[in-house]
Amino acid sequence: WGLLCWLDLPHPDAPRFRAPFQLLLLARRRGIATDADVIDGLLGEAGRGTYQFGARGLDEVTRRHPPAEITEVPGLVELGNRVRERILDVETARGDLATPLSRPALQLRSVPGAASLVRLIRALGRGSLVRGWTWHQDQKNSVLSHLIRVSVPAENDTPALFADLANGITPKRLVEVAVYAPQWARYVEHAVAMPGLEEAVHWIHAHTKDNRWRVDGDIREMWAAEVAERTPLTAEDLVEGAVDVAWFNDVIREVATNDWQTLLKQAKFASGGGGHKRAEVFARALAGELTTDELTKRIKEKRHQDTVRALGLVPLPEDAA
Repeated sequence: WGLLCWLDLPHPDAPRFRAPFQLLLLARRRGIATDADVIDGLLGEAGRGTYQFGARGLDEVTRRHPPAEITEVPGLVELGNRVRERILDVETARGDLATPLSRPALQLRSVPGAASLVRLIRALGRGSLVRGWTWHQDQKNSVLSHLIRVSVPAENDTPALFADLANGITPKRLVEVAVYAPQWARYVEHAVAMPGLEEAVHWIHAHTKDNRWRVDGDIREMWAAEVAERTPLTAEDLVEGAVDVAWFNDVIREVATNDWQTLLKQAKFASGGGGHKRAEVFARALAGELTTDELTKRIKEKRHQDTVRALGLVPLPEDAA
């Protein structure tokens, strides 16, 4: 290990040539690698002779449920938590210019706690949530958006606590966050006093099709589990364009009309491109806001597949036989 460290940095001005992450884990298990070695390894790029973006291993260490190879290494998770907190300290205080921790920040796969989320929202200020690709982008809005998206409730978080912490943040921003990161929808529903918001957000996500938005796999699994609890339709059915009409009717009965229109305006935060348009057209058709004539015209002029699907969702006239 000493020889590898010397090869990595034989001189203060030499380019870095860090040991592979798996070797760092082995050295830590053997009690050779120090806390400083681990922190340097988590934050440092691979260096010459390899191609690897960002920090090495930080993504695995900061997962919601790290694998055994991580949890079994003495002190590794705790050091990962220290690194994450330092990243939050720096990135929430940054200006427009990137910091040395901006790229490692994009490697974080979870940021636990309502307090951390509120801190990130306040740091974003009037900036926009970045809907598209955020990896490899160290701009302020991109980094903060990524951290908001991977933030997750802690075990001791409650809707009431979140509401207290979020005091002063506009309802519009909180609704945007709920659609952007639906793991917080239940908490936002309480904070903005909008009954049915959580159900509506998950319905929108379930009926959005978007392959352009790269979301961490652990976060996607969490979203999918919430949807699976609410509909008998499979993920494959939903991707193919199936619609849970009964679920929609439940949502509409619970959400006030004005609140539903507000949510639809923020539906864009459920996708990185135009995938949310599917959920919008389905919802408008089910609510009777689109007529068969309007849909037929759109089909003929734009040959839009989801409009064809929406045609069968328009409610029949009351006097229909």
